[in-house]
Amino acid sequence: MPSKGGNPEEIVLGAIPPNTRFLSFPRSDGLGPSRWPPSSQRSGLVRIDGRLNYFLPLPLNDKTPLSWRLKVGAKVAEMMGKADADDYCLAGWPEGYEFFMHVTSKLDGTKRGDPYLYGSPHTAKFRSANEFIPHAYWLMTTTTLDKSECACRYCGGIKLQSDVNQAVLGAPARLTAQSRPPKSSLSPEKPAKTRPVSSSNSSVAPPYTSRSRNTTRIREPKIIFPLDKRKEPPMDLYTSRNRYTELHEGRDFRDGEIVIIRLPHPIKSAEGVLIEFWPSWVADIEYRKHITRDIEGASFSVKEELFLVTKPLCAEEAIVKVPTSSVIPHRAWLISKELQTRLLQVRLPRDFKTSVSIPIFDPNDCMGKLLPTITFDLVAPYFALAVQTAAHMDIYWSPMYCIDAGSGPRSSGTLYQGLWWGTERIWLHDLARLTISHLELVSHDRLRNLLPVMEGSETRTLFMRIHQVAVVERVTPDGMVPVCQVSGPIFCTLRDPHFENRPGNVMSPEESLAFEALKTAEGNHFPLPRPPAGFKFVPVTFDNQEVTLELGQLAGRYYPKLFFNSCLDMFWIRDNSPQWYQSIAAMAGFTLGRHSAPDIQFLKWKRSEAAELSRKAARQDVMTEWGKIHKK
Repeated sequence: MPSKGGNPEEIVLGAIPPNTRFLSFPRSDGLGPSRWPPSSQRSGLVRIDGRLNYFLPLPLNDKTPLSWRLKVGAKVAEMMGKADADDYCLAGWPEGYEFFMHVTSKLDGTKRGDPYLYGSPHTAKFRSANEFIPHAYWLMTTTTLDKSECACRYCGGIKLQSDVNQAVLGAPARLTAQSRPPKSSLSPEKPAKTRPVSSSNSSVAPPYTSRSRNTTRIREPKIIFPLDKRKEPPMDLYTSRNRYTELHEGRDFRDGEIVIIRLPHPIKSAEGVLIEFWPSWVADIEYRKHITRDIEGASFSVKEELFLVTKPLCAEEAIVKVPTSSVIPHRAWLISKELQTRLLQVRLPRDFKTSVSIPIFDPNDCMGKLLPTITFDLVAPYFALAVQTAAHMDIYWSPMYCIDAGSGPRSSGTLYQGLWWGTERIWLHDLARLTISHLELVSHDRLRNLLPVMEGSETRTLFMRIHQVAVVERVTPDGMVPVCQVSGPIFCTLRDPHFENRPGNVMSPEESLAFEALKTAEGNHFPLPRPPAGFKFVPVTFDNQEVTLELGQLAGRYYPKLFFNSCLDMFWIRDNSPQWYQSIAAMAGFTLGRHSAPDIQFLKWKRSEAAELSRKAARQDVMTEWGKIHKK
């Protein structure tokens, strides 16, 4: 469709509506410049017979691509079943895609601009936002990049875009040049001619018939949008799409984990003691962009921030959205002695034996606003229950998303895509921390050709790039017992000579050249997280050698940016709580992994079962502890 009005060679920035939410593509099929217009037609004006014919790349916030982003984002959000879908906009194009204006002119100088989106391997270009909507939805939701799942006209082999508009986008059918019967402007329509029928009794020729040209064959949509809520998977069922997205984007916090959020509105006692943090489930993520204009309003800057959508424990069905800067891993938080003492001074409510939660947050506000009736004494027992529930979750493990049974190259057990490891979620191809040290590993009598201990590597975290997660049966005096095994190459950390410590910082989180160059034999399409500041990852195993470890030797997830989390005053923690400091340092890769590891004891095949058992055990703990103090 040609641009409407104005000069097609002029770049005009559009305004992003306030309170816009953004969708980012977790994956792409884009092929990059090889699928864009020729560079010779992008480097300058190309004149053919004195007429313009060149491609002008347009920035994201130009009026034309912005209108595409708003339209596609709103429709894709609706197809994904998101609330307030009209508030959504695409944060950008898929990787490898680029938006161009094809500028042409006539001999009389009249200019024309046609916007196109380039980069797809399945078509030369997308000609309209409607053409791109089904393809954008597919890229947002696919786990395999199999184009047979895509409902766009190019991947689905659909001749007419109007068919896609009606079948997939819900647009009313309309007659097109291909479906409208031809009319003569010189004479009225004549009745259709029919072939004469033979009068022979030996054979009767059927009347001449043909498919009417004013009927359009509608191709059935491959997917029905939005998804039927009754057919959505249960809360404890996760798919490989989550794995791809969370690993590829390097998320610090993952769906279904228990984390500690800093409350936007702390709950204060009469003595000034604060409930400032709260254990919460991670439910989803949300990108938000803040637009800041200069004084004259001539230009603006856009800052994107990632928010977590969380569900605080023991707070009914409340939703609290917080920026990731207000979130820390569960094991990185320690309740203060002052708060513990104040909690025990509160008497339990009479219905505590049967109640599991109370309303704490305003249901009409998702940003953590408290109900006006909330007091410290009212909330304290349920805060203690939430803390104990999270602590009990750290003793359970559950395998996630079965791949196959008995087909692993190193095990005859059942293979999985990941683990629920206490409060954390660990995926296949994750870089996980180990409890054993470098010295203990190289001292094993069955392991050969390992990198020797050097430069203090025996005092820092040892890592495994997990290439297999298996559950095998082990013979014990109590019978057959399922045991978790993880396999993969091992890495240690050594000082990075390329590291630059910026003035004024104790440590710099900048990435190093060694980090960029490091590759592994498998899973290298998932980038490794950055190494601990000042260090680089170095392989301990060579020549595709892998090590298999069991349950107690896995410490948990690695958090490379934890030392820089604004919720943690690392200087105060270092000076006042050395054990807490050492635990955080282990999670950030600076000390041995055993200083921060869950006390895993029990296997529960369903994580929902582990959550229910944790709630019951936590309630019993709270009642027992309170009973010792508040005896009748």
